[in-house]
Amino acid sequence: MKYVFFVFLILSISLRPQDTGSSELKKLQGKFDKINSLSSDFNQYSGGKLNLSGKFFYQKNNKTRLEINNIFIISDGKTTYNYNKKDKKVIISNFDESDPNVLSLEKFIYDYPSRSTTVDQIIDGRNCIILLPKDNSLNFKKAVITLNSESMIAKILITAANGQSIEFVLLNLKTNIQLDANKFSFNPPQDAKIIDLR
Repeated sequence: MKYVFFVFLILSISLRPQDTGSSELKKLQGKFDKINSLSSDFNQYSGGKLNLSGKFFYQKNNKTRLEINNIFIISDGKTTYNYNKKDKKVIISNFDESDPNVLSLEKFIYDYPSRSTTVDQIIDGRNCIILLPKDNSLNFKKAVITLNSESMIAKILITAANGQSIEFVLLNLKTNIQLDANKFSFNPPQDAKIIDLR
């Protein structure tokens, strides 16, 4: 499903900053180190076309919540619940940040730069960080992280090995906001079909 790629992008908060020659990346890492929570609207574009919009919330220790129309994806850092309200179906799985299919903001900020050549560049008047993997161990051939005026992520454009591009644009980003702990817990409705993959 199209929304899964974005979900994997934002799950996982545990990696520590790596030394890098990019001054913009150091600023971004410094900002992200001070974040305990955030919320944002987002748009996902594939091949330049909008194919997904929603809202997500994040709190340290891998707590995330995505709201995409009738889809709710909630993780408390240990268990992930994928709830389709319309179909009344819940898929439960273990959160696994070591899964090679899991892409996270933190990996783009902390891990991938140490395995890439990083280049600071100004594109359309905005500071950007270009990541060019040093080998084939990463599942993309190029990533462009565009920063906002506060040196936080405004969007990420990923070019896959096959040339396909996926772009994630963050809108109305708010950091260190008060979030209710219940936002990251989930009790499946009694009438929901449960698929437990744990």
